[in-house]
Amino acid sequence: ATWQRRAEGRGSYLAEHPSSSPSSAMSPQAVSSILNACANGGFKDPLLLDALSKEAAAFPPGTSLQHIACAANALVRLGRLDASLTASLAGAARMGELSREGPLPLALLLNAVARSDPRGNPELFREGALAAARIPAADFTPQSLAMLANAYAKAGVRDHALFRRLADVGMSLAPEAWDEQSVANLLNAFAKHSQAWARHASLAPEVWGKLVALFRKLAAACVDNRKTDFSSQGVALVLNAFAKFGLRDAALFAHLSQVAQRFGTRNFELTCEVQDVANILNAFAKAGDADAALLAHMSRVTIEFGQTAYEQDGASVGIILNALARLRVRDLPVVTRLSAVARGMEPSAFDAQAIANCFHALALLGYKDSPLLDHLAASLLRARQASFNSQDLNAQSIANLAWAAAALALDDVALHNWIATRLADALPSMDAACLPQVHQYLVAIEVEGLVPPERIQALPRIIAHRRNIELAFRGAQKEGIMTSNGKTPPADLEQFVLEPFSDGESVRAGESGQVLKPPPSGGGGHSAASM
Repeated sequence: ATWQRRAEGRGSYLAEHPSSSPSSAMSPQAVSSILNACANGGFKDPLLLDALSKEAAAFPPGTSLQHIACAANALVRLGRLDASLTASLAGAARMGELSREGPLPLALLLNAVARSDPRGNPELFREGALAAARIPAADFTPQSLAMLANAYAKAGVRDHALFRRLADVGMSLAPEAWDEQSVANLLNAFAKHSQAWARHASLAPEVWGKLVALFRKLAAACVDNRKTDFSSQGVALVLNAFAKFGLRDAALFAHLSQVAQRFGTRNFELTCEVQDVANILNAFAKAGDADAALLAHMSRVTIEFGQTAYEQDGASVGIILNALARLRVRDLPVVTRLSAVARGMEPSAFDAQAIANCFHALALLGYKDSPLLDHLAASLLRARQASFNSQDLNAQSIANLAWAAAALALDDVALHNWIATRLADALPSMDAACLPQVHQYLVAIEVEGLVPPERIQALPRIIAHRRNIELAFRGAQKEGIMTSNGKTPPADLEQFVLEPFSDGESVRAGESGQVLKPPPSGGGGHSAASM
């Protein structure tokens, strides 16, 4: 009866593709081998793939999990693993014991499903976790362990019992067995999956201790065994994972700094992407690690990237600017280059977070880049009716935008009406950590006269929360988080790729040694939309 229930979903693909029946002459091994060859060679003949998909959908009971997993992996790489075919292959896999062939086929299958239809097969992931618990630790390799963890993280399946088991398995594996890709993938999976372990460390110290021990072991494995074959993405993933949990390992960061300095745009350098540079800088900023050699190298690479390398990636521009500003890298050529890149992008390249990052960075540096602020403000106002959704417009982003607008003394009424309206909408549920920034915004309007208060339509709705805003501001003063100029720094921003990072202390020049100076005013105005 159980097998019958599991088989019910397997007929869906064949029902949707009734033109031909599967052939009994082709074995599952042959089907998976041909599909794998097609995926490796990029061969996408529709008739052949239709026929092979029908064969895969009709895999009989008892089919090797390895053949099912290989077929699923090939189909997803070919872009052919739709929901109905995924259900058929998952049903075939669940007809047998999922742990029967060790961790690798299970991990391969779950990764394929995670990439195609993770929400449609919750039973497979539940049974997969139970199967993984039954597999002896000695049967795992770093590769299969990382693949399994990555599948659950990619699918967004929170199974803390499984990840505690995976942490134990990771601790049991020999340090020299780890390769760079497995280290990066496993740490990234834990960073995606196990944020709750850090938030509740005091309530579950043993669980938090497992994670810390695993991260320390993998850091030592990289440093002691001189692991240098990381891709630029791999370096970013490792640094990001440590940064997300607030963990510091000076030896690892120094080692990966040297590795990262091999990447760039020149002929003798290894290739890297703009997003990787953003992630690497963001992780060092989160850790407060102003590595002078790395910052000089990444600043040079940022300048040398062509416009097409940024591919309308406003998020990465904002993250790079924000990371450099947090580390007080005041390098005029870098900011000038990023400003030119951003101004060359369409408004759709920037979501609210990217714009908040750029505003925040310029405010931290005290650098009023009028052309860039004008472009960003125009992007914000033009997109306000369409592209921003509630997730983009989180309270933290709006509070930081308000703080930056006040710090940069922007006097564009349309921009302030936009910011004030979003502030008023967010205030009822806004975290107290953001309220001191709102206090500074009110001071700028009501006391300093940044814009006429009567022209800000939503201002009365903000003032209605004045008591809570002032309490939060006084609390910030008592806790000693005021800056040297008597103002409260903005709340940490949630990055597009990474978690927020803390303010750095050091002030340093970039590779060129040039300190930022405000650009020529051009017209003497102060508004972001009219400068």
